[in-house]
Amino acid sequence: MNERELFGLSVLYVEDDKETSKLTSEILETLFETLFIAFDGEEGLELYKKHKPDLIITDIILPELNGFDMLEEIKKINPLQYSIVISSFDKVEYMKKCISLQVSGFIQKPIKFKDFYAQMDKVITQIKNEKELSQNRQLLKEKDEMLIYQSKQAEIGELLSMITHQWKQPLNLISMLSSKNIYKMEFSEEKDINIENDFKEIMTQINYLSDTIDDFKEFLKPTKSYESLSVYDLIHKVETIVGKSLTNCDIFLEKCIDDIIINTYSKELIQVLINLINNSKDAFIQNKISNRKIKISANKNDDKLHLILEDNAGGIDENIVDKIFNQYFSTKKEDKGTGLGLYMAKNIIEKNLLGDIFVENDNNGLSTNILIPLTIKNEENN
Repeated sequence: MNERELFGLSVLYVEDDKETSKLTSEILETLFETLFIAFDGEEGLELYKKHKPDLIITDIILPELNGFDMLEEIKKINPLQYSIVISSFDKVEYMKKCISLQVSGFIQKPIKFKDFYAQMDKVITQIKNEKELSQNRQLLKEKDEMLIYQSKQAEIGELLSMITHQWKQPLNLISMLSSKNIYKMEFSEEKDINIENDFKEIMTQINYLSDTIDDFKEFLKPTKSYESLSVYDLIHKVETIVGKSLTNCDIFLEKCIDDIIINTYSKELIQVLINLINNSKDAFIQNKISNRKIKISANKNDDKLHLILEDNAGGIDENIVDKIFNQYFSTKKEDKGTGLGLYMAKNIIEKNLLGDIFVENDNNGLSTNILIPLTIKNEENN
């Protein structure tokens, strides 16, 4: 059955008669990828709590806990749980109970397999449609989150453009005044080397500030930037943006980068790396780590670029390390993180850059591995 292969459906079958259970289970194994079998209501409830199957098929008269009582407990956990009741009786009170529990179907014993297959087909179709809707809702939600994120980036870019416009004029004025005084001192008979050096340092800082503003402005432009560049230049762009912040936090950035050319959406990769570096920076501060170091390595692995970002910020609890890319999951305090940064990073790497990203604890810190193709197709040219 295609549904079985596509959706990997699971079923819990609860029946106390061993022979009936054996015969019906053989049929269920052809319709579902995973089959859980219980012989009483208590066992069925425990199996449900452990595995959360897509469908429950249960007899009513069961040892320990009857089928209705078991379903009532399950409905407390998941009110929308799909279920089918099987019984030798079709008493009115049984029918009313099925309605109150909102069961998905009722099959009377002795089981007529034509009716059994019809019920299975109906319920499997309902489950399949619900899963499709759920997957589509999740995809739309992810797209909405990405659009909101990109919109915020664009808003920041527009704000920075306005700030740039306001800052450039006074910077130019300071630059002109400094240049004029340097020029005067060079041709003056009475020279003060200290003042001259001070003015030259002012010019250096003005140029650095101007270049930094331009770098941020370029990075935040709401356009994809497909380009061919060396990984060394890519990391240099990242360092230009976060370098001063790392220095202020006493974090040493070590680079071990092979000479590799990539053809990719560089801005999106830069965005991911900045996010990872900022997470390491926050971990250093939160964990009060001294001798702080971040190491970025880059090497070629067949036709892929392998980027590794390592820190010595204490790592992550092994119990949650598999969850850090989940939406809204954050190890930071509530006022420090939204849980979207790493979620967006994973989406960018996997969906936009066609790669993989994973983390592992290593040497008193966290190691983040990124694998992306050396060349991906430029969507704008397709």
